[in-house]
Amino acid sequence: FSAPSLAKLWSVAGQVSDWPDPLLEIAKQDWKPARAPVTKGWIKSVVSPEWQFIAHEVLAPEIYDLSKDLLQANNLAGQPGMAGIVKAFQNQINQFLQKSGFTP
Repeated sequence: FSAPSLAKLWSVAGQVSDWPDPLLEIAKQDWKPARAPVTKGWIKSVVSPEWQFIAHEVLAPEIYDLSKDLLQANNLAGQPGMAGIVKAFQNQINQFLQKSGFTP
């Protein structure tokens, strides 16, 4: 990926406020137990200080409020007012992948 070097995270004292939200990608894994979402397609996730957003190749998106739901038991993606936040995270993933030369 064409992302900033991680060296800044351990060479600067304190929290780095301008660091981009981390992106996680997991390819489809047919060998996992059938109940695991990753057996149905790839997963991409972005974690911000407040939210964890999960995009799936075929399943509906998920978003969790990390300050109130550390166990990620309450998917807020379908709740009123969340469509804009979901769309912003989807755009963030797409922009990052396009910038890196990958297909979203």
